[in-house]
Amino acid sequence: GDDSGESLKFLKEVMEDSPAGPTPLCTQLNAVVESILSIVDVLKANGQKVTVMIATDGESSDGNVADALRPLTNVSLSLSIVVINP
Repeated sequence: GDDSGESLKFLKEVMEDSPAGPTPLCTQLNAVVESILSIVDVLKANGQKVTVMIATDGESSDGNVADALRPLTNVSLSLSIVVINP
Protein backbone atom coordinates (compact mmCIF):
# COMPACT_ATOMS: atom_id res chain seq x y z
CA GLY A 1 0.00 0.00 0.00
CA ASP A 2 0.88 3.64 -0.14
CA ASP A 3 2.72 4.81 2.97
CA SER A 4 3.25 8.38 1.73
CA GLY A 5 6.96 7.76 1.22
CA GLU A 6 7.63 6.74 4.83
CA SER A 7 9.40 3.51 3.81
CA LEU A 8 11.73 5.36 1.44
CA LYS A 9 12.44 7.98 4.11
CA PHE A 10 13.29 5.25 6.63
CA LEU A 11 15.56 3.47 4.13
CA LYS A 12 17.45 6.68 3.38
CA GLU A 13 17.95 7.33 7.10
CA VAL A 14 19.26 3.82 7.70
CA MET A 15 21.65 4.02 4.74
CA GLU A 16 23.14 7.27 6.08
CA ASP A 17 24.41 5.50 9.21
CA SER A 18 27.83 3.88 9.17
CA PRO A 19 28.07 0.20 10.06
CA ALA A 20 28.78 -0.47 13.69
CA GLY A 21 29.16 -3.60 15.75
CA PRO A 22 29.53 -7.24 14.79
CA THR A 23 28.08 -8.90 11.68
CA PRO A 24 26.66 -12.27 12.78
CA LEU A 25 26.06 -13.60 9.27
CA CYS A 26 26.59 -17.28 10.06
CA THR A 27 24.00 -17.29 12.82
CA GLN A 28 21.43 -16.01 10.35
CA LEU A 29 22.64 -18.25 7.53
CA ASN A 30 22.39 -21.33 9.75
CA ALA A 31 18.71 -20.51 10.33
CA VAL A 32 18.14 -19.99 6.59
CA VAL A 33 19.94 -23.24 5.73
CA GLU A 34 17.84 -25.13 8.29
CA SER A 35 14.63 -23.71 6.78
CA ILE A 36 15.68 -24.64 3.26
CA LEU A 37 16.73 -28.15 4.23
CA SER A 38 13.38 -28.70 5.94
CA ILE A 39 11.59 -28.28 2.58
CA VAL A 40 14.26 -29.51 0.17
CA ASP A 41 12.34 -32.68 -0.78
CA VAL A 42 9.29 -30.63 -1.78
CA LEU A 43 11.46 -28.21 -3.76
CA LYS A 44 13.14 -31.07 -5.64
CA ALA A 45 9.83 -32.81 -6.31
CA ASN A 46 8.44 -29.59 -7.81
CA GLY A 47 11.60 -28.80 -9.78
CA GLN A 48 12.04 -25.55 -7.86
CA LYS A 49 15.24 -23.85 -6.90
CA VAL A 50 16.11 -21.61 -3.99
CA THR A 51 17.38 -18.06 -4.21
CA VAL A 52 19.47 -16.79 -1.31
CA MET A 53 20.51 -13.15 -1.30
CA ILE A 54 22.94 -11.89 1.31
CA ALA A 55 23.28 -8.14 1.75
CA THR A 56 25.88 -7.10 4.30
CA ASP A 57 27.95 -4.15 5.37
CA GLY A 58 30.82 -6.24 6.65
CA GLU A 59 32.55 -9.56 7.03
CA SER A 60 31.02 -12.29 9.13
CA SER A 61 32.01 -11.96 12.76
CA ASP A 62 30.79 -15.40 13.78
CA GLY A 63 32.27 -17.89 11.36
CA ASN A 64 32.96 -18.76 7.75
CA VAL A 65 30.11 -18.00 5.32
CA ALA A 66 31.17 -20.77 2.91
CA ASP A 67 31.06 -23.31 5.74
CA ALA A 68 27.61 -22.09 6.79
CA LEU A 69 26.32 -22.55 3.23
CA ARG A 70 28.03 -25.91 2.62
CA PRO A 71 24.96 -27.99 3.65
CA LEU A 72 23.22 -26.55 0.57
CA THR A 73 25.81 -28.04 -1.82
CA ASN A 74 23.28 -30.46 -3.36
CA VAL A 75 20.37 -28.01 -3.45
CA SER A 76 19.49 -26.21 -6.68
CA LEU A 77 20.50 -22.75 -5.57
CA SER A 78 20.99 -19.25 -6.88
CA LEU A 79 23.22 -17.23 -4.57
CA SER A 80 23.85 -13.50 -4.61
CA ILE A 81 26.10 -11.69 -2.17
CA VAL A 82 25.97 -7.91 -2.08
CA VAL A 83 28.47 -6.02 0.06
CA ILE A 84 27.30 -2.56 0.95
CA ASN A 85 30.30 -0.36 1.64
CA PRO A 86 29.30 3.12 2.78
